[in-house]
Amino acid sequence: MATPTNAEICRFFFEPVPDSGEAPPSPSPSSPSADASDSKKKPRKRRAGLGGANRHRCRVCHNVYTQSASTGYTNLMTHLRIKHPDWPDILQSQPLDDTGVRKAIEPAAAARIRGPSTGAPKFSTPGRKRGPVYAHFDDAPASPGHPGQKRMRCHYCHGDTPQFSGKLKRHLLTQCPNAPEPVKLALSESLDHNQNQNQNTIVTKMETKKNVLALPPRQAAALRAGAAAAAKPSKMEVREQQKTLRSFEEQLTTALVASDAPWSLLDSESFRKAMLTLRPAGFPALGAPGSAPFPVTATHARTEVVDRLAQEYDRDCHNALSTSRCVTLVVRDDDSASSSLKTTTRTYLALDETRRAFVLAERGDDASSDDAPHVTELLAVFAVVPVTNAKWLLCASTTGGYTTARHQLLRAGKEAGASSSTWPGGEDATSTTSAARPFTLMGACMTQQSSLLLRELASNCEALEVALVNALALADAMRAIPSFRRRVLRHVRSGDDVADAHDDQNEDDKSGSLSASSASWRSVAMAVKQATRLEPFLRMALAQEKQTTATSTSSSLLRQLVYMDGDDAAWSALRQVDELLTPLHFVAALSELSTTTTGQVLALWIWLFGVASRSSLLDADSFMTAFLRRVQCYGEDHFVACLALDPRVHGAGLSATGLRRARGVAVRVAAKLLPELDETSFVRSYNDYMKQQGDFGEPGSWNAANTTSPRQFWDDYEGDPLHSQLAAVAKTLCAFVPMTQSMESHWAAHVSGQLSDDVVASTPDATTKKQHEKLSKIRNAVSTDPRAKAKAVGAMFETLLDVDNALSVDAMLRLGPAEGDAGDVASRHGSSSRDLSVHAVLQTFPDGLEEDAAALSAPSTTLDASWFDVSPAGLEKIQSAMKSYLSVAGK
Repeated sequence: MATPTNAEICRFFFEPVPDSGEAPPSPSPSSPSADASDSKKKPRKRRAGLGGANRHRCRVCHNVYTQSASTGYTNLMTHLRIKHPDWPDILQSQPLDDTGVRKAIEPAAAARIRGPSTGAPKFSTPGRKRGPVYAHFDDAPASPGHPGQKRMRCHYCHGDTPQFSGKLKRHLLTQCPNAPEPVKLALSESLDHNQNQNQNTIVTKMETKKNVLALPPRQAAALRAGAAAAAKPSKMEVREQQKTLRSFEEQLTTALVASDAPWSLLDSESFRKAMLTLRPAGFPALGAPGSAPFPVTATHARTEVVDRLAQEYDRDCHNALSTSRCVTLVVRDDDSASSSLKTTTRTYLALDETRRAFVLAERGDDASSDDAPHVTELLAVFAVVPVTNAKWLLCASTTGGYTTARHQLLRAGKEAGASSSTWPGGEDATSTTSAARPFTLMGACMTQQSSLLLRELASNCEALEVALVNALALADAMRAIPSFRRRVLRHVRSGDDVADAHDDQNEDDKSGSLSASSASWRSVAMAVKQATRLEPFLRMALAQEKQTTATSTSSSLLRQLVYMDGDDAAWSALRQVDELLTPLHFVAALSELSTTTTGQVLALWIWLFGVASRSSLLDADSFMTAFLRRVQCYGEDHFVACLALDPRVHGAGLSATGLRRARGVAVRVAAKLLPELDETSFVRSYNDYMKQQGDFGEPGSWNAANTTSPRQFWDDYEGDPLHSQLAAVAKTLCAFVPMTQSMESHWAAHVSGQLSDDVVASTPDATTKKQHEKLSKIRNAVSTDPRAKAKAVGAMFETLLDVDNALSVDAMLRLGPAEGDAGDVASRHGSSSRDLSVHAVLQTFPDGLEEDAAALSAPSTTLDASWFDVSPAGLEKIQSAMKSYLSVAGK
């Protein structure tokens, strides 16, 4: 069988399309013979024509293409090879006579060229085939307002739209009010399908084979190369997939570590199937041809990914600390270790001047060791930190031996002046620091000292512990005894008409029940606050329950409380305890924030000192003596200087004598920080600052929004030659981090240590310790926005810091455990945590005051009671400063 020519192939697959208003062209005459003997000159070979028309319609897909004599059959043959690669099979299965093909397409063609509303035939206009969206539109008559623009009329709302498929689809999907939902769904699905088809075009082996067989050798080779290139991703795509996969596994591992999820989750079949349905980059869906297993396994995440994250963390730490002018080394000592545990853990953190924290190392040793706080170990950790031209500050835990360690560090600093190699960071050391760097400022953890001041209050006031027990009992009764809760709610809502109408349906309302437990200090404090605010309603409910207990069997908890009905002394003690604890509530709130300074905490200590000196519940002289002894042992001169130079407190709590002495302290601290100090200029600038005059008296300078960040406040004056030295000293003092942990976490750690007495832990090996250190770094890397953190802390402590009782009683009834509350310790340890008393937890706080005071040759500071302004106006100034700061910090 002879191979058909291109003209025969095109005549078989295409039909001529006449122009509008013209008759179909007559077939072109057959070409003369090429070898005619009667011609003297060999004529030019003519191509077989397809008719007189220049446009031809494919009989298979009905698309129209241009075919002129000059282009030959290129356009038509290209259409067949691309759109219909199986055209050789069609051609072989039917004779070259196109009658069968024409008969097969005649019904469809007839339907296509007739109008939708009339039976009159219409001439088909040459162009592309209309899409499915045109089935919902008719040709609109020409409009005078739109000359030369063809428009379509919607079948459903009869609105006219320009003849663009995109605008027609948009009309049906978003603009037409009467378009049926199935039509919208079909159009949206077809749109998604077309997009996916364009983005995910796959050439199969069978299609490639057919195309290759139907093409000439040169084009077939090009097609094979193109198919191979399409099947194999490019280098750029491979790199993008690897980058995406790397980010995916790092984020997944970080989430597992931060949430303390088990590694076995990654090997869970259900979890892997759930993740594979999301089709991570480079991994087809589960069950698809060529699908790969889930890329992250527990072993891979625990080893390779964790190592990579730890290395990236170390690089970030190096970059951040290398550019910081002040770095605080914080030693977080786990002083809550149970006697049954064999090891205790110390964590070394470095915080730059912006208070960004980095875990440097974790160390553990025998809990019975007396070498705390391990000066040699601290210097070894300090030596490997590559920091240049930075002032180093130290905040350490106070579990005993602090004074001895402080003397050793001061002695090492003096020796470093004579021989830099004796101090970590010297020229001969392994650090990259170019000169010896002793600690410029040192201080004890003020969170632990605040907890020990609470212990001093409890030991000097038996009524305080009784009041705390009563408050917890009342909170438990509100939660556990429905009848008592209903009585309280009924009394509270008796004046609310709306609430009275719903008393019946709200009888089982538990919104007024607070889950109180001594496992959380905040929970204890909230119980006291709720008891004082609900006192009249609780007393009325207890009086009614007292009558019930005489005739029925009641719970032991209720029998314990009914005596409080007429006990005015018990309720008075609760109110005084609430007032005593208010400064400690502010300490607890500030300990949750990263911007707290020693000046703020010292001001709160002065507030506590003033409230305790006037309280009738405790021996004021005994507490004041213990307070001053503790401050003189663990206080530092830079605490007083910071109290003056922190614009958020601005010397609040200092008397006239204290303010005068604080100026001398500030000069001494400045001389230590700045060897080239110009004392005259410094004092002049200090006086202007304290009196808010000169450059410090400009309008808006002391607005709370401007003083919220001490670093930003002093940035405005650091470039001023008159105030540059004062600004440099103030920024260094405010950069010192005074806490190793929050007050809530400190309390919860001791509760956990107390509840784990019956747990015997094995000593971890070196590999386990190193792995735990890496996990701590990853967990610490999950940072929180400071403003968001401040806002969350403000919401968490809003009730406790409500000194003026501005919150309504109804809001008090809806108190509950805050999200992330350390009271979760109670749920982890079950009922055993409820057997703990506040007294038992306080006794677990180790106090090294006696040991440190004995080793102290002279007081660290000369603070005494004459420095403090404990008058109502002085305490009000402290309270106003703290409330103003916390109200703006989260905004």
